Amino acid sequence: MKTMVSSAMTCGALSQHLVRVEPGCALETHVHPTQCELHFVLQGSGKASLQEQKSDYRPGSLATIPAGAAHAVRAGSDGLTLLASFSPAQG
Repeated sequence: MKTMVSSAMTCGALSQHLVRVEPGCALETHVHPTQCELHFVLQGSGKASLQEQKSDYRPGSLATIPAGAAHAVRAGSDGLTLLASFSPAQG
């Protein structure tokens, strides 16, 4: 994960991070209790789950994850790169 926009840059309102998930690897099911998250897929492919709903991730895909919602991402055979935005900021 590489921070592109930090909490300090936005007074804690927003942060953005480039996230690379290697081929066949996953961001296992987790929750951000107080943060909304937005995923924008830049490269690669994979599958995402949001509270048990599955969706395909491919370049241009956009997903909104409400605060407190359980979610996970698994990269396909070509890996996955996404821009993850958090509000309020993470870290």
